[in-house]
Amino acid sequence: MQLEQRRIELVLRDDEHDGAPPRTGIDLAAGTARLRRPGAAEG
Repeated sequence: MQLEQRRIELVLRDDEHDGAPPRTGIDLAAGTARLRRPGAAEG
């Protein structure tokens, strides 16, 4: 049972570094949220 659960977790895991850069970020410990508008300059 544990091996099956681990296999499912590996298949369904969400890697932050996959795909497009994130436009949002939430820090629950600090109580903050970061939102980026599309087309906004980085910096």
